[in-house]
Amino acid sequence: MWSPSSGKSSLVLLINRLLEPTAGVISLGPHSLSAIPRQLVRERVITLPQAPFFAEGATIRDALAHGNVSATEEVCELALQAVGLSDLDVSRGGLDAELDVSSMSHGQRQLLSLARAVVRVRSRPPASGPGGLLLLDEFNSAVDADTDRLMRDIVRREFAAYTVICVAHRLDGVVMEYDRVVVMDRGRIAEAGPPKELMKDPAGRFRELASAPPGEWGDAGQDQMAGEGL
Repeated sequence: MWSPSSGKSSLVLLINRLLEPTAGVISLGPHSLSAIPRQLVRERVITLPQAPFFAEGATIRDALAHGNVSATEEVCELALQAVGLSDLDVSRGGLDAELDVSSMSHGQRQLLSLARAVVRVRSRPPASGPGGLLLLDEFNSAVDADTDRLMRDIVRREFAAYTVICVAHRLDGVVMEYDRVVVMDRGRIAEAGPPKELMKDPAGRFRELASAPPGEWGDAGQDQMAGEGL
Protein backbone atom coordinates (compact mmCIF):
# COMPACT_ATOMS: atom_id res chain seq x y z
CA MET A 1 0.00 0.00 0.00
CA TRP A 2 1.58 3.23 -1.10
CA SER A 3 1.18 6.87 -0.27
CA PRO A 4 3.09 10.03 -1.23
CA SER A 5 6.71 10.00 -0.03
CA SER A 6 6.64 6.30 0.84
CA GLY A 7 9.50 5.54 -1.55
CA LYS A 8 7.60 3.62 -4.23
CA SER A 9 9.04 5.44 -7.24
CA SER A 10 12.58 5.32 -5.93
CA LEU A 11 12.29 1.60 -5.19
CA VAL A 12 11.18 0.81 -8.74
CA LEU A 13 13.91 2.97 -10.27
CA LEU A 14 16.60 1.46 -8.06
CA ILE A 15 15.66 -2.12 -8.93
CA ASN A 16 15.80 -1.25 -12.64
CA ARG A 17 19.15 0.52 -12.13
CA LEU A 18 17.75 3.78 -13.40
CA LEU A 19 18.95 5.20 -10.08
CA GLU A 20 22.01 4.20 -8.10
CA PRO A 21 21.91 4.04 -4.28
CA THR A 22 23.87 6.75 -2.51
CA ALA A 23 24.24 4.53 0.56
CA GLY A 24 23.73 0.88 1.38
CA VAL A 25 23.56 -2.09 -0.97
CA ILE A 26 20.76 -3.71 -2.98
CA SER A 27 21.41 -7.42 -3.40
CA LEU A 28 19.98 -10.02 -5.74
CA GLY A 29 20.87 -13.27 -4.05
CA PRO A 30 24.59 -13.11 -3.24
CA HIS A 31 25.27 -10.37 -5.80
CA SER A 32 25.21 -6.60 -5.37
CA LEU A 33 22.85 -5.08 -7.93
CA SER A 34 25.40 -2.34 -8.68
CA ALA A 35 27.93 -4.99 -9.72
CA ILE A 36 25.61 -6.59 -12.27
CA PRO A 37 25.90 -5.11 -15.80
CA ARG A 38 22.89 -2.98 -16.70
CA GLN A 39 22.22 -5.04 -19.82
CA LEU A 40 21.97 -8.21 -17.73
CA VAL A 41 19.61 -6.44 -15.33
CA ARG A 42 17.42 -5.46 -18.30
CA GLU A 43 17.35 -9.10 -19.42
CA ARG A 44 16.49 -10.54 -16.01
CA VAL A 45 14.13 -7.88 -14.63
CA ILE A 46 10.68 -7.47 -16.20
CA THR A 47 8.68 -4.47 -15.00
CA LEU A 48 4.96 -3.98 -15.48
CA PRO A 49 4.27 -0.30 -14.74
CA GLN A 50 1.05 1.38 -13.73
CA ALA A 51 1.10 3.53 -16.88
CA PRO A 52 2.75 1.51 -19.68
CA PHE A 53 4.09 3.41 -22.68
CA PHE A 54 3.48 2.44 -26.30
CA ALA A 55 4.83 4.54 -29.14
CA GLU A 56 2.26 6.11 -31.43
CA GLY A 57 2.60 4.74 -34.96
CA ALA A 58 4.14 1.44 -33.87
CA THR A 59 2.63 -1.81 -35.07
CA ILE A 60 0.97 -4.28 -32.73
CA ARG A 61 3.91 -6.61 -33.36
CA ASP A 62 6.40 -3.88 -32.40
CA ALA A 63 4.48 -3.12 -29.23
CA LEU A 64 4.57 -6.78 -28.19
CA ALA A 65 8.11 -7.65 -29.30
CA HIS A 66 9.60 -4.42 -27.95
CA GLY A 67 12.81 -5.03 -29.89
CA ASN A 68 12.87 -8.75 -29.15
CA VAL A 69 13.92 -10.38 -32.43
CA SER A 70 13.05 -13.84 -31.03
CA ALA A 71 9.36 -12.99 -30.71
CA THR A 72 7.53 -15.07 -33.31
CA GLU A 73 4.10 -14.34 -34.75
CA GLU A 74 2.67 -17.37 -32.93
CA VAL A 75 4.04 -16.24 -29.57
CA CYS A 76 2.63 -12.73 -30.07
CA GLU A 77 -0.81 -14.00 -31.02
CA LEU A 78 -0.94 -16.46 -28.12
CA ALA A 79 0.05 -13.71 -25.70
CA LEU A 80 -2.80 -11.48 -26.95
CA GLN A 81 -5.19 -14.39 -26.62
CA ALA A 82 -4.02 -15.10 -23.06
CA VAL A 83 -4.86 -11.57 -21.87
CA GLY A 84 -8.14 -11.36 -23.76
CA LEU A 85 -6.97 -8.97 -26.47
CA SER A 86 -7.02 -11.37 -29.40
CA ASP A 87 -9.46 -9.10 -31.25
CA LEU A 88 -6.89 -6.31 -31.18
CA ASP A 89 -4.98 -7.61 -34.20
CA VAL A 90 -7.99 -9.28 -35.85
CA SER A 91 -10.06 -6.08 -35.97
CA ARG A 92 -7.12 -4.02 -37.23
CA GLY A 93 -5.81 -6.41 -39.88
CA GLY A 94 -3.13 -8.43 -38.12
CA LEU A 95 0.02 -7.91 -36.09
CA ASP A 96 1.51 -5.51 -38.62
CA ALA A 97 -1.40 -3.10 -38.32
CA GLU A 98 -0.73 0.20 -36.59
CA LEU A 99 -1.52 0.29 -32.88
CA ASP A 100 -4.02 3.04 -32.10
CA VAL A 101 -2.93 3.83 -28.55
CA SER A 102 -5.31 6.78 -28.18
CA SER A 103 -8.33 4.50 -28.64
CA MET A 104 -7.26 2.11 -25.86
CA SER A 105 -8.44 2.41 -22.28
CA HIS A 106 -5.96 2.48 -19.42
CA GLY A 107 -6.98 -1.07 -18.52
CA GLN A 108 -6.37 -2.28 -22.10
CA ARG A 109 -2.92 -0.76 -22.04
CA GLN A 110 -2.14 -2.60 -18.81
CA LEU A 111 -3.32 -5.86 -20.41
CA LEU A 112 -1.15 -5.21 -23.47
CA SER A 113 1.80 -4.54 -21.18
CA LEU A 114 1.23 -7.94 -19.56
CA ALA A 115 1.02 -9.55 -23.01
CA ARG A 116 4.37 -7.95 -23.88
CA ALA A 117 5.87 -9.46 -20.74
CA VAL A 118 4.48 -12.88 -21.68
CA VAL A 119 6.06 -12.56 -25.13
CA ARG A 120 9.37 -11.68 -23.53
CA VAL A 121 9.45 -14.66 -21.16
CA ARG A 122 8.26 -17.13 -23.80
CA SER A 123 10.91 -15.88 -26.25
CA ARG A 124 13.88 -16.18 -23.91
CA PRO A 125 16.68 -18.32 -25.31
CA PRO A 126 16.98 -21.64 -23.42
CA ALA A 127 20.66 -20.93 -22.83
CA SER A 128 19.78 -17.96 -20.61
CA GLY A 129 18.27 -20.30 -18.03
CA PRO A 130 14.93 -20.01 -16.22
CA GLY A 131 13.82 -17.40 -13.75
CA GLY A 132 14.36 -13.73 -13.11
CA LEU A 133 12.63 -10.90 -11.30
CA LEU A 134 9.12 -9.69 -12.11
CA LEU A 135 8.33 -6.24 -10.72
CA LEU A 136 4.62 -5.38 -10.63
CA ASP A 137 4.17 -1.65 -10.08
CA GLU A 138 0.41 -1.25 -9.58
CA PHE A 139 0.09 -3.12 -12.86
CA ASN A 140 -3.65 -3.84 -12.41
CA SER A 141 -4.88 -0.54 -11.01
CA ALA A 142 -7.24 0.23 -13.92
CA VAL A 143 -8.99 -3.12 -14.42
CA ASP A 144 -12.11 -4.67 -12.92
CA ALA A 145 -12.14 -7.61 -10.50
CA ASP A 146 -12.55 -10.29 -13.18
CA THR A 147 -9.67 -8.92 -15.27
CA ASP A 148 -7.58 -8.60 -12.12
CA ARG A 149 -8.04 -12.32 -11.46
CA LEU A 150 -7.13 -13.10 -15.08
CA MET A 151 -3.94 -11.05 -14.86
CA ARG A 152 -2.87 -12.68 -11.61
CA ASP A 153 -3.56 -16.16 -13.02
CA ILE A 154 -1.31 -15.32 -15.97
CA VAL A 155 1.43 -14.14 -13.61
CA ARG A 156 1.25 -17.38 -11.62
CA ARG A 157 1.35 -19.52 -14.77
CA GLU A 158 3.82 -17.68 -16.98
CA PHE A 159 6.22 -16.48 -14.29
CA ALA A 160 6.28 -19.49 -11.99
CA ALA A 161 10.10 -19.54 -12.09
CA TYR A 162 10.38 -15.82 -11.29
CA THR A 163 10.62 -13.99 -8.01
CA VAL A 164 7.67 -11.58 -7.94
CA ILE A 165 7.76 -8.20 -6.21
CA CYS A 166 4.42 -6.42 -6.21
CA VAL A 167 3.90 -2.77 -5.30
CA ALA A 168 0.24 -2.83 -4.32
CA HIS A 169 -2.27 0.01 -4.56
CA ARG A 170 -4.94 -1.79 -2.57
CA LEU A 171 -5.20 -4.48 0.06
CA ASP A 172 -7.16 -7.58 -0.87
CA GLY A 173 -7.06 -11.31 -0.29
CA VAL A 174 -4.28 -11.77 -2.85
CA VAL A 175 -1.84 -9.98 -0.56
CA MET A 176 -2.08 -12.84 1.92
CA GLU A 177 -0.72 -15.24 -0.73
CA TYR A 178 2.67 -13.55 -0.81
CA ASP A 179 5.59 -15.00 1.14
CA ARG A 180 6.60 -11.66 2.60
CA VAL A 181 5.17 -8.17 2.96
CA VAL A 182 7.18 -4.98 3.41
CA VAL A 183 5.39 -1.89 4.74
CA MET A 184 7.22 1.32 3.81
CA ASP A 185 6.88 4.77 5.31
CA ARG A 186 8.75 7.76 3.84
CA GLY A 187 11.44 5.64 2.26
CA ARG A 188 12.04 3.39 5.26
CA ILE A 189 10.85 -0.09 6.15
CA ALA A 190 8.27 0.25 8.90
CA GLU A 191 7.39 -3.43 9.12
CA ALA A 192 8.23 -6.66 7.29
CA GLY A 193 7.36 -10.33 7.52
CA PRO A 194 4.91 -13.01 6.37
CA PRO A 195 1.48 -11.37 6.02
CA LYS A 196 -0.29 -13.89 8.27
CA GLU A 197 2.25 -13.22 11.01
CA LEU A 198 1.95 -9.44 10.61
CA MET A 199 -1.83 -9.70 10.95
CA LYS A 200 -1.39 -11.20 14.41
CA ASP A 201 0.13 -7.96 15.76
CA PRO A 202 -2.79 -5.79 16.95
CA ALA A 203 -0.54 -2.71 16.93
CA GLY A 204 1.14 -3.47 13.60
CA ARG A 205 1.04 -1.12 10.60
CA PHE A 206 0.03 -3.88 8.18
CA ARG A 207 -2.93 -4.87 10.33
CA GLU A 208 -3.86 -1.20 10.66
CA LEU A 209 -3.91 -0.86 6.87
CA ALA A 210 -5.83 -4.10 6.42
CA SER A 211 -8.46 -2.94 8.91
CA ALA A 212 -8.87 0.58 7.52
CA PRO A 213 -11.69 1.43 5.08
CA PRO A 214 -10.40 1.55 1.47
CA GLY A 215 -10.88 5.31 1.26
CA GLU A 216 -8.39 5.84 4.08
CA TRP A 217 -5.55 3.73 2.66
CA GLY A 218 -4.03 6.59 0.72
CA ASP A 219 -4.21 9.21 3.48
CA ALA A 220 -1.08 11.12 4.36
CA GLY A 221 1.09 9.23 6.77
CA GLN A 222 -0.05 5.83 5.58
CA ASP A 223 2.39 3.39 4.09
CA GLN A 224 3.40 1.52 0.99
CA MET A 225 2.99 -2.23 0.97
CA ALA A 226 5.07 -4.45 -1.29
CA GLY A 227 4.84 -8.20 -1.49
CA GLU A 228 7.31 -10.66 -2.92
CA GLY A 229 7.19 -14.27 -3.99
CA LEU A 230 3.58 -14.85 -5.06
